[in-house]
Amino acid sequence: MGEEPRVFNPLDGAVEEELSVLTKQPGLPKDVHEARLPTESVIALDVAAYVADFNARVIGAYEKGIGSQELPADVGVARSLIPAGTAALRDFSYLSAEIPEFIADTCVGCMTCVTECPDAAILGKAIPASRLEREPEFDGTHWARTRKYFDVPARRGLEGALFGIFIDPTKCKGCAECVEVCAELGYDALRMVRKDDGTLERYRRAFNFFRKVGPTPAEYINEKSLADMMLAEESALLYLGGAGSCMGCWLT
Repeated sequence: MGEEPRVFNPLDGAVEEELSVLTKQPGLPKDVHEARLPTESVIALDVAAYVADFNARVIGAYEKGIGSQELPADVGVARSLIPAGTAALRDFSYLSAEIPEFIADTCVGCMTCVTECPDAAILGKAIPASRLEREPEFDGTHWARTRKYFDVPARRGLEGALFGIFIDPTKCKGCAECVEVCAELGYDALRMVRKDDGTLERYRRAFNFFRKVGPTPAEYINEKSLADMMLAEESALLYLGGAGSCMGCWLT
């Protein structure tokens, strides 16, 4: 029979010798001491396989609502090895009884609601009007004609763009921060509404359209405005939402 694989054991004398490199020996000057970990204590990890397993097993269990009850102890999670971006897979659709509703007639396109949202659940976009009108799924209730994105660009020789606000129902927790800040500014372009049987499906369709309609053209983004930077997809989509440690969430 072959030899049993060696298991890291801090009580093993041979390993104690290797661990001695972690401790400054009496009499040695400080500049001689070099701390390093023995290779035997490092756990090899196949990153690609771990990410695939984490998404299927851990995320899958929480999507089914059984994560806290059925998941066993996990060496990766115990070491805080969480794959980046997995929060994007979390669905908070049924966390709150209410969700913000956009009122296009009073929106000025200030983007304050977008920057205030703690979950990246509300995003904006400015798209030339003619491009939107060619889209069969275009819904005018989600788009506002604002001075900032329609009238001002038109005076510069550009086509006026319609400004849209969209709420991702899978990330919104119903905290109403966006509604409150909009009301404080005096615009009242958002209000909380009760969810009903058709609300979530309607919001999902609208947010899917937001994703497929394309990015805001660069000429409509004022690079001197920090709020406008959230119109650029490379900035807005850096934030995935799905965290359980912010305003409006009972998971904290």
